[in-house]
Amino acid sequence: MTAIPLKYVKKFYLADGHKTLLKNFSCGSKDWEEELNIYLREKALSDQNIGLSKTHLFFYGDELIGYVSLANDSLQIYEKNKNGKDYKVPEEVAEWCKEHKKPYSTLPASKVCRMGSSEKYQKRKGAKIYGVGPLMLAYSALIAIDNQDSGCVFLTVDSYPEARKFYEKFGFKEVPVKDGQERKEDDNIPMFVLIKDFIKKVRPYLNTD
Repeated sequence: MTAIPLKYVKKFYLADGHKTLLKNFSCGSKDWEEELNIYLREKALSDQNIGLSKTHLFFYGDELIGYVSLANDSLQIYEKNKNGKDYKVPEEVAEWCKEHKKPYSTLPASKVCRMGSSEKYQKRKGAKIYGVGPLMLAYSALIAIDNQDSGCVFLTVDSYPEARKFYEKFGFKEVPVKDGQERKEDDNIPMFVLIKDFIKKVRPYLNTD
């Protein structure tokens, strides 16, 4: 198996003209995969039209191999909980604030709202060419840091429990549960990663050959 060659991947914004093409796209048949399929076919364009998110389609030749929907986000750093103590995200975030002398309550982020790769190109299912997921994540981070009009420090995602290990592989960590709250086993998991750290981990997947 080899990582998908980046030079053969084309990217387009989702548009009305793609509707017929989307019917044949599938991330798989599990419940959470079907949710990703339905979102792309039925909800992504309407969300885009009202400004909630922007969906990017990825093609390998003429074949749709994946999509990612992105939106602006922020990561909460400090908040007074019911006991009057500061709630904090993990230590590395506090260290970032300390290093850069930025005692803010929130920091800017870019959110991966939905991301799905074609079942045909998923490594875990024995694809001969793989790496669509890491490539789309890397693209999401590059969009955030290349934006000349706004700043961004983190990449965030509300991960399906089944996809948690995939995101952890690239340095994503779970946002802690606040006092008095409980996260159920089947709840989506809010996760984040510092973009500068993420780029280092995903670079080997950006095959340009």
